[in-house]
Amino acid sequence: MSDHSPGVRGSTRFYGGIGVAALVALAVYTLTRTRAPFYDEVYHLAHAADWFSAGSLRAWLTKASASAVGPFYGLFYQRFIGAHGWPVPWIRGPNLFFLAYTIAVLGAAGRRYSGVAALGVMAVPMTWVIAGMALTEMPAAAMLATAVYAAGELARDGEREWRWRAVWWAVLGVAFGIAVAVRQSVLIVAPALLLLAAKRRVDWMAGAAVLVAGLAPMLVVFWIWRGLLPPGQEHVGGAFSIAHALFGFAYVGLAALLLAPEWWWSGRKLALGAGAVAIVFNALIASPPLTMLSSVLRALGPTLAPVAERMLAAATIATGGAFIGLLVREARRCDTRARGLILGTALVCLSCGAIAHQFSSRYVTLALPFCVPLLAPRMTFGPWAAARLAGGAVVGFAVLRSYYNFPG
Repeated sequence: MSDHSPGVRGSTRFYGGIGVAALVALAVYTLTRTRAPFYDEVYHLAHAADWFSAGSLRAWLTKASASAVGPFYGLFYQRFIGAHGWPVPWIRGPNLFFLAYTIAVLGAAGRRYSGVAALGVMAVPMTWVIAGMALTEMPAAAMLATAVYAAGELARDGEREWRWRAVWWAVLGVAFGIAVAVRQSVLIVAPALLLLAAKRRVDWMAGAAVLVAGLAPMLVVFWIWRGLLPPGQEHVGGAFSIAHALFGFAYVGLAALLLAPEWWWSGRKLALGAGAVAIVFNALIASPPLTMLSSVLRALGPTLAPVAERMLAAATIATGGAFIGLLVREARRCDTRARGLILGTALVCLSCGAIAHQFSSRYVTLALPFCVPLLAPRMTFGPWAAARLAGGAVVGFAVLRSYYNFPG
């Protein structure tokens, strides 16, 4: 069937309509919750509120805090909360904006039907959590999407007038710098952005200079901190966790399975073999147990919840190994742009291993600005795709609702 046939256009519009409806539902639900800041919101917003008593920027940066992320979140939110706090639910409004912005930018950055494909992020349950609460991952994802878009513009036309290229280099550097100022782990994706943007040897040198220039404010912050983490947060780092990195690939792999199962099916033999290897490897290294959807599964009761978690964990580990195998296969036969997107996806997953004290599915959402454009050409938008989008959105809503309803 032609891409321009009425059936394809109708399926695409239907898929897009479900995505928009999910986005609206998320916004309505979030902006009708009146619960005071909770969970990790408490630590991040408390650090933002410390601004009013710190006395100076340096004192604020070095003040003991339970928040281990970069200063952008605090500097951004202190403009809204005021000395006496900003009433809920509006404190969560910025992340809804960042989500809509991310979808728009990813849609513009891709290719065939990419605008509709970008709405597929609403099928990823973690999206609902990072956008429906005042957490830190959504601003970082928005800036990474901007950097990916700018890199694509630089690579699209190597002969473009130098003034326009200078503008896109500047956008790339600033977006990357802000993303690192939100989540320091974003540093690791610099090689992927260079691979996306650079088509000539001179571009590699210019790109490296631009990214360093964009990082200049954070380099000062790192000097003040004497490292990549605020004082008192050394426990966040430590030895690299292979298990956490594998968990990262697993969660992004599940998201990719929701978005483009046809891509998986094309490499099903490799995926099954790599998945089996991952399960054996995970058992051999005696990794910590992977808990997923625990806030939802606890509703099954103390007997069934642990069994369901173990089954889901095994399936997730297998998915992670399969995803690694498929990424390697894809990298061997694709163009430079796709290799940059593959590298960015893989580096975000690997960065989960650097956060040794815990694993959270929220961390891997930073892979979406790379993974969604990578998968967009492989996505279809028929009834089965619409069902996956709706199903993922329902799970995302259930997870977000469980956060709001869980005490503590």
